[in-house]
Amino acid sequence: MKLGYGVMSIIACGFLALGAQPLTLSNAYDLALKNEPHLRSLSLRMEATKETVTQSKAKLYPQVQGSLSWGSYGYDADYLRSPVNENYKSYSLSASQPIFHPELWRGIDSSKSRQKAATYEFQSEAQKLGLDVAKAYFNLLRTKRNVEMLTSQSEYYLAKYKEQEEKLKFGLTNRIDLLEAKVHSDKALSELLAEQKRSKVAALRLEHYIKEPVGDLPDFDFSMVDPGKLFRDGMEWESKLGNNPTLQASMASEESATHEVAVRKYQHYPKVDLSLARKETYTQDSVAHKYDNQAIVQMSIPIFEGGYTQSRVREGKMLLEAAQNDVEYNRLDTKQRFEELWAESQLNVETLQVMKESEKSAKLYLDSMEQANKAGLKSLLDVLEAKAKLYEVKRDTIDAGYELVNNYLSILDVTGELNSENIAFLENMAISKGEQ
Repeated sequence: MKLGYGVMSIIACGFLALGAQPLTLSNAYDLALKNEPHLRSLSLRMEATKETVTQSKAKLYPQVQGSLSWGSYGYDADYLRSPVNENYKSYSLSASQPIFHPELWRGIDSSKSRQKAATYEFQSEAQKLGLDVAKAYFNLLRTKRNVEMLTSQSEYYLAKYKEQEEKLKFGLTNRIDLLEAKVHSDKALSELLAEQKRSKVAALRLEHYIKEPVGDLPDFDFSMVDPGKLFRDGMEWESKLGNNPTLQASMASEESATHEVAVRKYQHYPKVDLSLARKETYTQDSVAHKYDNQAIVQMSIPIFEGGYTQSRVREGKMLLEAAQNDVEYNRLDTKQRFEELWAESQLNVETLQVMKESEKSAKLYLDSMEQANKAGLKSLLDVLEAKAKLYEVKRDTIDAGYELVNNYLSILDVTGELNSENIAFLENMAISKGEQ
């Protein structure tokens, strides 16, 4: 996630060339990185902090300055016979080299720490964006799967209703079964319309992130996600909590605050500089120096500043303590979030497994009801209820898979592992299996 905005733009433009291909999550993620204004702002700020390191290092180099003066010069003196008016020219070149300035060295360390903090802040925001995009993407996939299933359900109930209408004409069924079929058909249509609206809202949400129309999406079967490949040993995940970018950013800020306290303390120390200078003056004044060469070692000692430096040191210590508290808070918050997510992951895995078994049972139950109905042992109402139960279980299975995927993405986020590689791994797992 250390890519700058320019590199991210190149990656995203490469995906745009694919055009008509279905929008994968990896594509959506790169488009969001390219088009999100807040992330672009953070990327530029991150690049700007690199310049502060260069500026801090520049203070250690010799500072060379040149000057020239020219103009009209009038003067009089006892050794002169008469006042003089002449054209005056003067040239000078000077160089100053810091010899003892410990605050400059610590200033470089402080700038590097600030740059590191800015990099982690960018990574943290990029991960948050990635998590939001992934959730919006999978929510859209879920609603589309539900729309497909509800469309099939609505068509099935409508066909059953029309079948009952025809049978009623010949006295092969009764009005009660016809009304039951009508109720199920109307209910299925209502659920389909509601899910279609939710799907449109989900598409708008994703378009908000990628700033482009969604288009086609690949087939993704939530029930085919393999929990064993996603959720490894909990200790392995927990060992990665230190990679959390928010925690890393706060640690870098603490490091910067430590250096800043040292920089402010060094203001009490004497400063030593070496100055070299040469000045040439062109004048008719017979006693004036034609040139001056200087090599001076200068020491400046702070004696009294009204308590300014001590106040800055106290301020720096308070800011350091605040940064330390931020680190402790982020460390505890990261651990707590992981523990909650890990507990949820175990529940989600069990729920998905239970729903898969329930779906198998619901299919067997529907088959038995249909056979019993043909034998005259069960009514059409029993068959319709069994069919409704199967669709309900299928929706619950999709929801369980969706929650499992969201949980996995959140664990990637909290451990600092939410990147394009892991997103593609998750995506390919279910897409490849779903298309087999």
